[in-house]
Amino acid sequence: MPKFLAVHTIPKLSKERWIQVANEISPKLPKNFSWNLTYCDFKNSKFFCIWEAPDRKKLDAGLKNLFIPVDAVYPVEVYNVAKGEFGS
Repeated sequence: MPKFLAVHTIPKLSKERWIQVANEISPKLPKNFSWNLTYCDFKNSKFFCIWEAPDRKKLDAGLKNLFIPVDAVYPVEVYNVAKGEFGS
């Protein structure tokens, strides 16, 4: 399934609140979505999430339906440095 990096700005979010939000959102994700991981920059209120979705349009709609603010979305591929190859 295609992977995407979504950049989110969410002000004044603590680590504790982030965990609550993640636990609230996860069960509401569409069946064909996967939220794989997030890099969190709490100081600058930036969150960089790796998503899998059928396509960009469906990801945009899904995030909008969940009221998740989005600054940008980029289609990405994973490069495994240890193996020296692209893949999961």
